[in-house]
Amino acid sequence: MGLRDKILHAKPEDLNIQPGSPNRVWGVVTDIALQNGSVCLVALIDGSASLYYSTGGAIQGAVGEDNIMNAATNYAIQCQKFISNTKRTTVFPLPNPGEITFYLLTTNAVYTVSAQKSDLASGRNTLSPLFQAANNLISEFGKTSRK
Repeated sequence: MGLRDKILHAKPEDLNIQPGSPNRVWGVVTDIALQNGSVCLVALIDGSASLYYSTGGAIQGAVGEDNIMNAATNYAIQCQKFISNTKRTTVFPLPNPGEITFYLLTTNAVYTVSAQKSDLASGRNTLSPLFQAANNLISEFGKTSRK
């Protein structure tokens, strides 16, 4: 997933994004471990969004799809509330089976946190709202692909 690495190492100005004040979240990379690989969901504050599959294939950009752009923007904005639950990182491993890893992209650094998918899905984890926002964005991709 070369595009995953590219976004994890990007600066907001590289993507023409103006995040505002220092340490503001301008994007989020969400890695979801599957039985046979992983899915990488990218959401940026400007509404850009992409979905990459480790087995090949992607849905990129979603430009002009208001439902996707709104869900991506909302997801990135919501991440700001959870920055205190994360730790700064410079390495970006894929999650272990059954886990989801969130990488919050800020103007200062990348922050990360992982949790068990089952805890996130049940609402037992403080990060469950991020999981719900990610699922909402994935759902919007699905709606658009069925048009």
